[in-house]
Amino acid sequence: MITESIVDPDVDVICCWGGCGERFVDADKVTYQKHLLLHGVRTFGQTITICKWIDPENGEECGKPLQMQSMLKHVCGRTHVNLLSKMCPLCKRDQARGSNIHRHWLSCIFFIELDEEEQKRLWSEYSKKPFDWYLEQQETRGVIPSSSRT
Repeated sequence: MITESIVDPDVDVICCWGGCGERFVDADKVTYQKHLLLHGVRTFGQTITICKWIDPENGEECGKPLQMQSMLKHVCGRTHVNLLSKMCPLCKRDQARGSNIHRHWLSCIFFIELDEEEQKRLWSEYSKKPFDWYLEQQETRGVIPSSSRT
């Protein structure tokens, strides 16, 4: 069991798939996906497989049956590793998926109160959507009048 290494501050992720124990620093979804391939976990297919993640706290196997295509999200999401979530840098609210930060900012009071230049800076750093998408959404919601866009 690898319980003692779970709290190592220099290690982002420890693979607990079948008791693997490999350590990852600066892990991301792609790195971990490649590692899971070594364990036979694929990101495609309808085949049902059992999650072999071993909980470091109690030593029990997860055992959840999932389609292969869902296994990566299950392991890398909040269930085991939490590589997919992102925290809003303004309000510190955790987003289940980092790709959804743009939706959060539609209602984040801290983001809304920033001047447009600062909004654009943060947007380009955190979101893949164009900043115009945000402006259009705010117009649709009636937050900003369409005549105020530059």
